Amino acid sequence: MIRKHARILGILLIFGITWGMWNTTQAAGISATPAELNIDTQAGRNAEEHIMVRNPSSAVSLFDVYPDEFADIIRVMPSSFVLEGGREREVTVLARTKKAGIVQTMLSITSKPLSENEFGANAGVKVPVVITGREASPFGANLLEAVKGSKGITAGTTLALLALGIF
Repeated sequence: MIRKHARILGILLIFGITWGMWNTTQAAGISATPAELNIDTQAGRNAEEHIMVRNPSSAVSLFDVYPDEFADIIRVMPSSFVLEGGREREVTVLARTKKAGIVQTMLSITSKPLSENEFGANAGVKVPVVITGREASPFGANLLEAVKGSKGITAGTTLALLALGIF
């Protein structure tokens, strides 16, 4: 009976550990969540997603985050930062496609120990990024032209409509 309970407990433990790592990309000295970024945007407009970068090691490390390709449409903030051991930081990934379509690349996250006395190899992970750019809404374009042509609408009203995402 005790063996049966120990076996069930072991299976539950393995399942729990596996479940916790399901959506995480990890290498020695780097952990990134989610393991994949899917960014949906309208052509010509900014969209953003966030990725959590963690330093699972005990060493203070310098982290760099950058897209492998398409640096003209993908911006990472911050792109370089220092993390103490066990700490994490949210990184914002901004994307702006010029036209409709799908862009696929990798986001590289690298780390190296900050101290020269600290022994450790550089570490890195790659996070797949898929950006889907949709066509701009014809409704928004038509409404913008109507607002621009109207003499009764002020610049403040136009800005308010822009802030609400109508354009």
